[in-house]
Amino acid sequence: QKEFNLVMGREGVSVADTTMVEKEVEKARQEGQRMADEAARKVEEQAAKKIQELEDRFEARMKMLEKREMRLASLEMENESAKLMALHAQGSAENAKRELESVWEDPNKDPTKEEAKKWVSHIDPSTGVAYWYNKETGETKWED
Repeated sequence: QKEFNLVMGREGVSVADTTMVEKEVEKARQEGQRMADEAARKVEEQAAKKIQELEDRFEARMKMLEKREMRLASLEMENESAKLMALHAQGSAENAKRELESVWEDPNKDPTKEEAKKWVSHIDPSTGVAYWYNKETGETKWED
């Protein structure tokens, strides 16, 4: 009844009762503050834990992306190297072809065979000896 009267502001409450109620109110206020502080601490810990988890996931993704970028750069370098090697091989083949073409007018034609086609073998009817006649120059020779 005393607490009710004190809370309701009714008279007939002693100073000792008022002091006791004030102490109880202060104690309840402190307990409320302690509980609020504890709740805030727990929320802060949970937030810090969540932030750390997100940072860890972010770091893992960044490392994965860096590895992929390095692999891509490596593949691009290999591709570029292969292109350069192919161009070099193509250039070497073209140089060889030009060199052969400069030696022979027709790369399919052997100059020694062409020269041999110019000479025709005949037999001298009076002596029966073979001789060679060059159709282009009109030259004649009696030995090979």
